[in-house]
Amino acid sequence: MDLDDTETRRERLAEQAHRFAAFTGIHEPHEGDRFFLLFGSPGSGKSSFIARCTESTVGPADGLPLNSIGVYEYKLHGRRIYLIDTRHVQASATQIVAT
Repeated sequence: MDLDDTETRRERLAEQAHRFAAFTGIHEPHEGDRFFLLFGSPGSGKSSFIARCTESTVGPADGLPLNSIGVYEYKLHGRRIYLIDTRHVQASATQIVAT
């Protein structure tokens, strides 16, 4: 991995941390911000959907571990939309709602 790859990965992780802070409430979201949690079977298209909406790299190339939750942001009709990718997180809907 060369210096450019390291810097790019560092930037992606910093952006991810900022979006995750909004999702968890560490930073107060703006009025009108919307959060959507996407979950489904591995390979069901969650990451592909997010990549298409956000026009960004989603999945192993984004530098996050496969068993992590990724938070991606884009704007739609002036609103900030956060899509939460639960890639490879194995949980049923009942488990997610219970937490």
